[in-house]
Amino acid sequence: QNHIHLHSWPCPPVPLLQISQNKDDNFSANAWHAYPVSKVTSVIDFLDIENGANGGTVEVSWLKYPVFCVLLSASVHHLDLLGKALATCLDTIGKNPYNIAFLNRIQKSEKEEEEGGNVVVDLEEKDVIQEQFVDVYLFVRSKERSSALPTLKLGISEMLGVFHAQNDQELNELASYSSSAQKDDTAVSLMEQALLDVSVDDEENTWQLIKDSLSTM
Repeated sequence: QNHIHLHSWPCPPVPLLQISQNKDDNFSANAWHAYPVSKVTSVIDFLDIENGANGGTVEVSWLKYPVFCVLLSASVHHLDLLGKALATCLDTIGKNPYNIAFLNRIQKSEKEEEEGGNVVVDLEEKDVIQEQFVDVYLFVRSKERSSALPTLKLGISEMLGVFHAQNDQELNELASYSSSAQKDDTAVSLMEQALLDVSVDDEENTWQLIKDSLSTM
């Protein structure tokens, strides 16, 4: 990989807000939950990196996702540690092609106070604490294109789960399933198959190498 493409766009894209509208016609979508990858709740393995001297933690998770994806999350107060963790991951994957996405995320938590040995959660709006986090999605790949969708170059948007069709034929292909596209004996969409095709060849070994490197930071 001898070049870098850098993209930025409004987050979330307007079409994703439309499909996130709830039954009360209130838009409940947040930018950090608008992409398929950000909705993933299954984790294959994880590792927490702690900076004992200055405090702070980076949560690192190997997500159960069609293309190999490692999620690194940290508070905005610990971006130095997050940057070091990401740099360690990039050094570890070597010459494998990759894509990276950065999403900001607001996490709300209620103010907790202790009264008579019991923890009391105050739900007053003024006592709701908001803290900003940065989620970094690292996708490690084996190639640029998939034979399932040969006309499409798969970039960071597709890694996040948002595919772009340039004509009616591509749109129909993206919406289709194929009996030859299998995962656990179940037919999958061509979009999912495309992500499976371009994933790094040895996912378990790639994760173990990343985990070992992060453990020695």
